[in-house]
Amino acid sequence: MDTPITKINGPVAVHILKLEDKVTFYLFGDIHYSKVYGCYDIHTIGLTPDGKDLNDESIRSNRMRTIDLTAAFYLLLKYNNIMRQPTDMFIEIPFDTVETRAPTTEEIKKIGWIKDATKLFINRDDFRPNCSVNYADIRQNSTKGTNDIITQISSIELPNATKFNDSEMSSLFGIIKVIFKYYVELFDALTRVDSFDNLTIIIDKVGDLPKTMIRDRCLASLRGMRTSDFIVVNGKKYYCHKIAKELEELRQFNTRSREIADANLAYIKGKYLELKTDLEQSNMLEELTMNIRNYSTSNEVVRIVLNSYLSSVADSFSSMSMWFMDIYLITLSFKYRSPNKIIFAGNSHIRRYVDLLVKVHGCKHVVGIDTQQSYYDSTKKDKVLVYSRCIEIPELPEYLDFADMKTTIYKR
Repeated sequence: MDTPITKINGPVAVHILKLEDKVTFYLFGDIHYSKVYGCYDIHTIGLTPDGKDLNDESIRSNRMRTIDLTAAFYLLLKYNNIMRQPTDMFIEIPFDTVETRAPTTEEIKKIGWIKDATKLFINRDDFRPNCSVNYADIRQNSTKGTNDIITQISSIELPNATKFNDSEMSSLFGIIKVIFKYYVELFDALTRVDSFDNLTIIIDKVGDLPKTMIRDRCLASLRGMRTSDFIVVNGKKYYCHKIAKELEELRQFNTRSREIADANLAYIKGKYLELKTDLEQSNMLEELTMNIRNYSTSNEVVRIVLNSYLSSVADSFSSMSMWFMDIYLITLSFKYRSPNKIIFAGNSHIRRYVDLLVKVHGCKHVVGIDTQQSYYDSTKKDKVLVYSRCIEIPELPEYLDFADMKTTIYKR
C-alpha cells in the first residue's frame, strides 16, 4: 500500500469548494516568485520546465510522500479520465519557467505529461480528451495582440512613468483622468455587448489630448479592444470585448446561466465602484495632475511624495485589471458543465474566486489553506510577506486522495 500523500509542493494555497454536492472547484494559488520554501523531500518528483521527468513510469515507481503540483495535476486529470468524470482546468496566465510555474501555455498541448493526462482512450488509434485545459486571461486581446487599456496603463505606462519627460507624464495623467471620469462607461463597454459604443466617448476624449507617444499607444489599445469575434443577440450582430462576449453567451444559455452572469457582474462592478470612490475621496489624482507637469524639476521631497502616489495609482489599475480577469474566469468556468473544475492562478485572484464562489454562488468551502505570513522588517521599516510553497493537508478529503488515485490508475 502506498504511503499517504499529505503534502503538495508548489502552491502557496489550496482551496476546495463544493457547489450543491454536484460540482467541485479545486483552486491552487501561486505567486510570481521563485519556488523557495517548498517541500524538499527525496520522495518527490521535482518541477521541470518541460515535464520530461513526469510520466507514468516516474509516478508509478516513486514512493511519494510529497506530491509536486504538476504531478498532482497529472493524477487529477488522469484519474478523472479513467473514472469518466469530465474536468476542466483553467490557467490564469502563460506559465514561463520552472522557477515560477511550469511549461509555457503555448506549448502546453505539446507537453508529454499534460497531453497524456488529458487523453481518454476510445479505441486503438483514437484518443479524445475527457479533460480540457483552458487559457483564461483577458488582459491581452489575442486576436490583435493589443492590451486592454487598463492593463496597458498598469503594466506598461505607470511602471515607467518616472522615466518619461514632463509632456509624456502630463499626457499619461490626462488619460488617467479621462478613464476615471468615464469609469462606468468603460466598465459597461467591457462587460455589456450593447454598451461597447460607450468606448467611443473615451477614445474621442483621449484623442483630443496633445499628441505624444503615450497617447498614441493608449489610443491603439482602446481602438484594438474589440475582438474579431461577434455574438448575435436578438438578431443583431455585436463585436465586443471578450468578457462581454463570454457574459452574454452565458446569459443567453438559460435563466440559471443569466443569473450567474449577472451576479458575477454585479459583484465585480460593486468592487470597481468602491475603488473609484476611494480614489476620488483621496484627491490623489488632482494632486498628481497639478504637480506632474513639473516632475523633472521638482525637489527630492516632492518627487518622493509623487512616486508614492504613482505607486498607489499603479496598484489601483492593477486591481482593476485583476477584477476583469476574475469575472472572466469564473464566468468561463460556469459555461462548462463539468463536475470538476481546477483553477491555477495568482493567489490574489484565488482569494477573490473563493469570495465570489462563497458569497455569490453559495459554494461550501470545505478546504482552505493559505500559507501567507507577514512580519515587520526593522531594516526595511516595512511589512514583509513570506509564502511557504509547501502545503500540508493532514487529513485529505476523499476526492483529493492522491495515493488512492495513484493506486486506481496503475492498479497496484
